[in-house]
Amino acid sequence: MPIPDKPFHFIAATFPKGVVMFDLQHNKFTTGGIAEPEKLIRGNTPLLKTDFGYMTIAHDLVFDDRKRKRYRNFVVEYNADLSVRRISRPFKFTDMNIEFITTFLEDGNDILIGNTIMDETPLLFRFNRDEFLSEVNKTQEVDEHEITI
Repeated sequence: MPIPDKPFHFIAATFPKGVVMFDLQHNKFTTGGIAEPEKLIRGNTPLLKTDFGYMTIAHDLVFDDRKRKRYRNFVVEYNADLSVRRISRPFKFTDMNIEFITTFLEDGNDILIGNTIMDETPLLFRFNRDEFLSEVNKTQEVDEHEITI
């Protein structure tokens, strides 16, 4: 995803301890921190600029007991140097297995989040920014206990 104040720079992948970035201007990939392919968090929304750096919503892919795909969503916070600051616990908006978040915007004190359910049903949510972040950041551990917002 594009980095708001770094033209031609994109985050290609996020891991709990690092990021892989693509510099379009120089046509090269760079890795910051530790890239652990088995812990890939992907599918970032556009990044929001924050007072500490940046923030995005990303997802990983897991399979349930019946081998069906399931996305788990995370708020990922980056420091100004793009090192990973915090990853929220997994969250979802519905009981559907595939929620693909495409929109993550600020509107005053609110956050707008747009997603698509099962690649066909679009939804748009509006949350108070502080309340939303408080809910998803109750723990910094990435574990299997999802919350439904």
